[in-house]
Amino acid sequence: MKKICLASYFAGTAHLLEPFFKKHIKNSPVLFIPTASNIEDYKNYVYEAEQKWQEMGYQIEILDIANTDKETAVNKLEQTDLVYISGGNTFYLLQELQNKNLIDILKRRIEEGMVYIGESAGAILAAKSITYSELMDNREHASHLQSDNGLDIVDFYIVPHYQNYPFVQTSEQIIQHYAHLNLLPLSNQETVIIEGNEVRKLTSI
Repeated sequence: MKKICLASYFAGTAHLLEPFFKKHIKNSPVLFIPTASNIEDYKNYVYEAEQKWQEMGYQIEILDIANTDKETAVNKLEQTDLVYISGGNTFYLLQELQNKNLIDILKRRIEEGMVYIGESAGAILAAKSITYSELMDNREHASHLQSDNGLDIVDFYIVPHYQNYPFVQTSEQIIQHYAHLNLLPLSNQETVIIEGNEVRKLTSI
């Protein structure tokens, strides 16, 4: 059964996920992948997410795909029961996963029941394709990207930071330009939980 959580802003919505965590995660350490943030100047959301996991009592193991050899990355993905992928540049993130041939391994592990938590870029990655995010992310940071094919683990396309600064305009442009896709806008106060075929959207008040 798929066990997936997708959010725009993990630190601000993690409290909504605690029942899900207690049900599926228990005391599993978190394989924390901050790779998408490597080329970003602003990284506070990564530090906030790391702090939030620690506050909830979880051990964290950092895995930067860009600076890890393939064998190590594969071994860690095979062994973990929980992977968290942070926000940043989705094209750069996908490029680094492709460089280490990790996409198929990630998909298989998710199908096997590994919990997948995706924030912003990590949430966009869950879709069949990440092309639609080019209005929000600069693909020039991924000059070696082989394709725009995402994980294809959900049948919708997350639009993160909907109506939230500084993405008010770009998120609206995505909705208008890619209206033919099954888009799911998420503000920084919202998150989506997928358990098997059940999809639930939760909002922080």
